Parts: sequence; structure tokens; C-alpha cells
Amino acid sequence: MKTRRNLIKIYLLWAVLLSVPAMVQAQFSYATNNGAITITGYAGSGGQVIIPSTINGLSVTIIGTSAFSGIGSLTNVMVPDSITSIGSFAFSTCTNLSGITIGASVTGIGDSAFMNCASLTSVAMPNRVTSIGNSAFSACTHLTSITIGTNVTGVGSSAFANCSSLINVIIPNRATNIGSSAFSACVNLSGITIGTDVMSIGSFAFANCASLTNVTLPNSVASVGVQAFSSCSRLTDVTLGTNVTSLGSAVFSSCSRLASLTIPNSVTNIGDLAFQNCAALTNATIGNGVTSIGNYMFFADTSLANISVGNNVTSIGNDAFSSCSSLAGITIPNTVTNIGNYAFASCTSLTGVIIPNSVISIGIYAFYNCAGLGNVAIGNSVTSIGDGAFDSCVGLNVITIPNSVKRIGGSAFSFCSNLASITIGASVTNIGDYAFSSCTSLTGAYFRGNAPVPGLSIFYNASNTIVYYLPGTTGWGTTFDGQPAEQLISPAQMSNAGVRSNLFGFTITGTSNSMVVVETCRYLTNAVWSPLGTNTLTNGSLYFSDPHWTNDPVHFYRLRSP
Repeated sequence: MKTRRNLIKIYLLWAVLLSVPAMVQAQFSYATNNGAITITGYAGSGGQVIIPSTINGLSVTIIGTSAFSGIGSLTNVMVPDSITSIGSFAFSTCTNLSGITIGASVTGIGDSAFMNCASLTSVAMPNRVTSIGNSAFSACTHLTSITIGTNVTGVGSSAFANCSSLINVIIPNRATNIGSSAFSACVNLSGITIGTDVMSIGSFAFANCASLTNVTLPNSVASVGVQAFSSCSRLTDVTLGTNVTSLGSAVFSSCSRLASLTIPNSVTNIGDLAFQNCAALTNATIGNGVTSIGNYMFFADTSLANISVGNNVTSIGNDAFSSCSSLAGITIPNTVTNIGNYAFASCTSLTGVIIPNSVISIGIYAFYNCAGLGNVAIGNSVTSIGDGAFDSCVGLNVITIPNSVKRIGGSAFSFCSNLASITIGASVTNIGDYAFSSCTSLTGAYFRGNAPVPGLSIFYNASNTIVYYLPGTTGWGTTFDGQPAEQLISPAQMSNAGVRSNLFGFTITGTSNSMVVVETCRYLTNAVWSPLGTNTLTNGSLYFSDPHWTNDPVHFYRLRSP
């Protein structure tokens, strides 16, 4: 009797064991395609789930689209080696999924496959994986460790975006691209190794990675996308590969600790706002391949003291260096043809600038509020000085507008309170409203040409100004824009110095019938000038000889009005 009971128990146990695969398989929905199984759904109780490698004798090869999506009870999943592909949204929003073992045969991880798996802490991809889909692991906020297989050729857009616990990432050498926003807002990402075959880094790829401290791009990288490293607030060091040709707009903007930057000669294009708000940036070198400094490129880089501009730059964009309050000097290469609006506005430490002969136009408010600017040389190709171009440059004392300039914009020199003298070229035909308003120290405005058309109150609140014009020019009266106007005698000049008829002499030229005093001294240090004679320049010239030139071994000469 006892033996019979034991046989019944053994029979029942075997019946239960034989029914287990069927019970497990019953948890899954699946489809058969070309003799292989695709898992399409799951109806089990959750917890730890082992996906079978076979069902009904057929190999399970694919986890289909959204197969486990949104199953909150899932905690651990084992993907068998028979699986070759994990489909889009396969495990998305499995919020309690903390562990995943991916079988060795998987070659592709689909778009959003593990998106919003907030409890997932680590993932190891087998080396057969070649592609990581868009948003594949995005918003896996507890993911601290990720091992990317050595055969991955690309990282999809937003693949690891908002993985806020991720610390280190190694991009394998076979990868050729890092997609847009691939690691954006990975705020604890402190280390990134970029493989030697990566050619492109997408827009926002590492944006807002607030813990990233240094970046080295391999020489394979040719392009870095828009805002790729923007707002990496702890980034201090950047090394760009020698073959990079393009840096996108705002590529390193708001990297507030970046201290120095070298743009290699390979770079030909840099987008607008590329380095704006990099408050710690003190030194920057722009390579010779760059042809344009874009709008707002260095805007509000308040520590930028030294900038080397490549010798092929043709334009400086709007607000390019605006509010770079530590910038004391810059050499504008003679390839530049245009200086944009507000290009150097509020560069309060800028003391001097030479605008080369290649420059044609100076934009509106280009040097506005450059309070320390004391010396400006404007090249002889400039045709237009924009509105407010030198407004509030209180350190400016003397300036000469070349003959090439045709228009001086409104408020171009307003509030230049220390400007004492300005010489205006012969081609100026229009002067904008309030061009010299509140230039309270301006005593002389010297015009080389005919009277231009003045705008409204060009000398407003500059009551000490006298307008001077040359003989032979037209359109002048006793006043100009309410200021007294006087004809100016051309200053005399010396030329053709040498010995004639045993006397040292030189030719004096100037305004016809004007009088010139010739003076001489022996030493320029503590000079005592003595008059040699007063001369009338009949027909505008005179040859002067010094009868006492042999009395001393050295003589210096100068001319003055009587």
C-alpha cells in the first residue's frame, strides 16, 4: 500500500514538472515568423522573468515592439542568447526594473527600448551589439554604469539623455557618430572617453553635463554640433582634434569654468554664440582656417584678456566680443572687411584699436561704452561709421575720420566727454542726429571737404566747439549746426631738406599768402626754441635757408603760426 502511495506522489511530481514550461510559456504572447519566435507581450506576475530561448521547439529570436512596456511589476529580466534583437519600447517605463542581463547574440537595441526604466542601475552590452537606438536608455535616472560593446558603430540621439546618475562612459573605437542629445543632462557624468573613429558629435550631445571637467576630441572628429557641450559648468579643459572643421552654434556656451581655448587651423566654421558666457575664459586663439567670427561668439566672457585672431578672418559679427570687460587689446587682421553691430560694446578695458585698411564698414554701436578706449586709428577704406559706433568712449581724446568715409551715423561719438579734436574727411556728406552730442571737451571739429548735410543737433551740449573748414570748400557759412564756423589756414609743412649754395634749407608749403614762423633749437630735451624769421608763403610755397646752420653740430627746426 505504501509503495503505491509513493508511486502516486512521484507521478504527480513529474506531472507538475512537465507542466512548468507550458506555464512559463503561457505568460508570453508571441508570433511565429519564418520559423522563429518574436515575443509580443507578457501577462505574468512580474518579479524576476526569464525569457525562454525556445517555444514549441522554435527559437525565440526577437523581443518585439513594446512587448514589456509599462509593466511596473517587472524587477529583473534575463534575455537568452537566442535573442538577436530588442525592439523599440520593448521595456520602456518598466519603472521597477533594476537589472537586465542581455544575451550574447543581441546585435541591436531599438529606439526607446529601456526609456524611463528609472530603477535600472547597470547595463552591460554584449560585443555583438552594433547599434543603440534613439532614446534607448533615456531617463534611466539611477543608471550608474554602462558598458558599451566594442562593435557599436553609433550612439543614437538621446540614447542616454537624462541619465542623471551616470558617472563614466567609454565610447568604443568603432563608433563613428554620437547622436544629438546622446548624453545631455547627464549631470553626474564626470568622465568621457571618445573612441578614435568618431567623426561627428551631434547637437546637444553632452549639453548640461554639469560634472564634466575635461574633454579630448580625437583627430577623427570632423564636426561638433550645436550646443554639443553647452552649460558644462565644470568644464575647464578642452582639446580639439587636428581635423575638426566645424564647431556648431553655442558649442561651448555657458561653460563657466573654461579657462583657455585653442581653435586649430583645421576649423573653417564656428557658429554664433559658440563661447558666450564663458566667464572664466582668459585666453583664446582662433586658427587661420576660420573666416568669420560669428554673432555673440565671445559675448560676456568677462575674464577674456587676450585673444589671437587668425589672419584669414573676414568679418567680426554682431556682439562678437560685447561685454568682454577685461579685453585690453586686440589685433584685427587686415583681411577683415566688416565689424558688426555692438562687436566690442562695453569692452571697458580696451585701450586702443587699429581698424585696418581692409575694413569697409563699422557697425552700429560697435565700440559703444568702451570707456578706456584712448586711441583709435580708422583705416582708409571705411565708408560708413554706424550709429553710436563710439558712443560713450569717454577716454577718446583725438580722432581722425579718413577721406573714404561718406557717412557718420547718429550718436556716433556722443558722450565722448574727453574728445577735444576731431578731423573729418573730405568725402563725408551726411552726419547723423546727435553725432557729437555731449562731447563737452570738443573745441575743434576740422572738416577737410565741403559742408555735409547735418542731422538733428549734431553738436547738442557741445557748446565749446568751433567748426573749421579749408579754403576752396563750399557750403560753409559763419555757423554750422549752430556752432561758429571759421576758415582754416592749411598747416605749413617742410620738405626737400638739404644743402643748397652752401646753406642748409627746406621747402615750406601751405596756404597761399599765409605767414609761417621758422624756429630752431640745439637739443630736444628741455628744448629752447628760437625764431629764425617770419615768412609769407607767396603762391603757397617758399624755400627757406638757415644762414647760421654751421654754428652748431646739430639743429632741429619747427614751424608755427605767427
